[in-house]
Amino acid sequence: MLTGMSSVPPGEPAEGDQPVEPTPLAGFRSRGLRPGQLLSLMGLTGFAISQPLLALAGENPTVFTFANLSGSDLVVFSLAIALVPPLVLWLATVGIGSLSQRAGDSFFAGTAVLLTGLAAVQWSKALGLEATVAVAVAATLVAIAFGVALTRVPAVAEWTRYTAILPVLSVFLLLFTSPSSQLLAGPAEISDPTNQAGPQPDVVMVMLDELPLESMLDADGQIDEVRFPHLARLAGDATWYRNYTSMAGYTVAAVPSALTGTRPSPLPPLWTSHPGNLFSLLAPTHELEVSESLTRLCGFTTCGIEGGGSSGQEREGLAPVMGQMFDAWRERVNPRPGRGPDLGQFNEEAVPLDSSKTVSSDESVWEESAVNARPGRVTDFLDALRPSPTPSLYYLHLMLPHEPWTYYPDGQRFSGYNTFEIKMPSKDPDPWVMAQLQQAHLLQATYADRMVGEIIDRLRANDMYDDSMVIVTADHGVGFETFPRLRLASDDTLDDLAFVPLLVKEPGQDRGRVDKSNLMAIDLVPTIADLLGLTVDWKVDGYPVGSKAIATRGDEKEFVSFDDLENIKTLRFSTASHQPAAQDRRVGPLEADAGPITALMEVIDAGRYLGEDPSTLKTVGRSGARIENLASLLDPPTDGPVVGRVQGVVDDRSAGDLVLIADDGAIVTAAPVADDGTFSTMMPPGVQEAGQPNRITMVQVGLDGATTLDLR
Repeated sequence: MLTGMSSVPPGEPAEGDQPVEPTPLAGFRSRGLRPGQLLSLMGLTGFAISQPLLALAGENPTVFTFANLSGSDLVVFSLAIALVPPLVLWLATVGIGSLSQRAGDSFFAGTAVLLTGLAAVQWSKALGLEATVAVAVAATLVAIAFGVALTRVPAVAEWTRYTAILPVLSVFLLLFTSPSSQLLAGPAEISDPTNQAGPQPDVVMVMLDELPLESMLDADGQIDEVRFPHLARLAGDATWYRNYTSMAGYTVAAVPSALTGTRPSPLPPLWTSHPGNLFSLLAPTHELEVSESLTRLCGFTTCGIEGGGSSGQEREGLAPVMGQMFDAWRERVNPRPGRGPDLGQFNEEAVPLDSSKTVSSDESVWEESAVNARPGRVTDFLDALRPSPTPSLYYLHLMLPHEPWTYYPDGQRFSGYNTFEIKMPSKDPDPWVMAQLQQAHLLQATYADRMVGEIIDRLRANDMYDDSMVIVTADHGVGFETFPRLRLASDDTLDDLAFVPLLVKEPGQDRGRVDKSNLMAIDLVPTIADLLGLTVDWKVDGYPVGSKAIATRGDEKEFVSFDDLENIKTLRFSTASHQPAAQDRRVGPLEADAGPITALMEVIDAGRYLGEDPSTLKTVGRSGARIENLASLLDPPTDGPVVGRVQGVVDDRSAGDLVLIADDGAIVTAAPVADDGTFSTMMPPGVQEAGQPNRITMVQVGLDGATTLDLR
């Protein structure tokens, strides 16, 4: 026998050898697909990714309704969130482990630590930690401690496998118990027309979004014919209910309240939660041409507009929703304090109509020229407005002039005015920044007015206007006194939030009148039903205009605050103590021949400079200024929005000075210099044309004279 050779069978420990204890990760180290690692990664991604995102998606069905997604899309979305992250990480682990077992084990352990850290960031913020350093330190300590336990404590490694149930449970809760689960419900049945009250007219209803009545008023308290010529034109034929108010500051509560006649509630804005509504009222007697935005209150298979899907919207697919959810998750795992996931920014995408038609710098933006871009849903709605032997309900909820404010009155897109992107120098709102926000809102509101004008014109062109009931209103308003929560409800903001336009042109009506009845959103459906001679067959909280109950109400009103869903409260006020007026705005009315941002310039006493040649100012020297997005300002892009907000800092930081901005030798806008030398202001419409270079010059004006600024 050769020395040194062992007679112990392979796999058996030699005599005197101690058996090797398995490490906690030994169960993960089997060669092949390593199913134990897959189970652990499912659990860890459940804590870090799928559970928080699926819970967020379950509480926000509007993310899916705005994209016009179906119940099957919801299923695909939930499975993708729950399964794709762990599968990708698992396959990466297996791939690396096939090359080197040690590298694969290290990658798995590092991934587990990272996922734990991401989950710990969210837990720390949920527990009330606000300081970035505190959140980062807490999350790091938790992740390190878990990593050590995972590699040294067998029970921890075993426990991670059992947590694979978490994403499965999260999917179950989303699809079967959350508010979004109602998207899985089948269509409703249309009842027989038992309350038919003779021949019915067409009903055309446009629900605008985030338009306070205060924005629409001129100095005399009438509808401003300069900014809102089309709404003023409709008012000339319709009844303007001057004291009409919304009852909630958020679409998901305000629209269901207005379309059901019931007080606002936290129920999801879906027909399964609100089966009795305007659509179920008119479905037995009218064809339904419906284009909703965030809500899905029309639950019938016949609700859609041709080309616009089941709710009158084009299907956007899952990609935008996935992108929105990724942004929300990125906000959650960021140790820095934030304002929470931005799931309330729903922007109407306008489609260019004819890029060759732009408003030139010397053309008044208020002239009756065609818009250059129009939301696709408006185009679909216009196409649907055609005569039919059967009466129809044409309903459009247009997400205008809702923030973000990105459209000039002709439909040209601009950038720079979104409260989620603007930083205030202190907790108190900067009056000048708030004035710019209101100016951007007013310009986009004028764009919304043009959409209303196109609808009126189409009705007239098709000989439908005279005999139709035409209704234009808004779901709620918006204020410019608080930041960043512009819809924070309080006694000081009710003028901005509650009072909204309501114009109703009855069939055959051709003379305008003002009705000061104390109407609220809960009275809208009862009033429509009464005018049509129909009976509402569900319990409502409102009454038709002209009823004894409205008179008995006096001037008392209600507004339901949803600023904190766990502390919903009802604010009570009266028309005697609250009346919106143009003089309460930061940006006042315009004269008929004024430029579109003249009123904004008057806020800083710079209106006198508009249109002047800066070379006529007596200059006393030169200085400099650094301008953000200078390249885009000088050469407006062809593949995106033009610069709407000009921001920068001047070298001569003399607070109170004015920066005057000129294009092609004419001053078009101005801005005050802040204490730190920064400035910002709005570029007016008509100055920038995509692909057309600008000749921008700036001058700083102070007590010592004017200084020419060299831009960089």
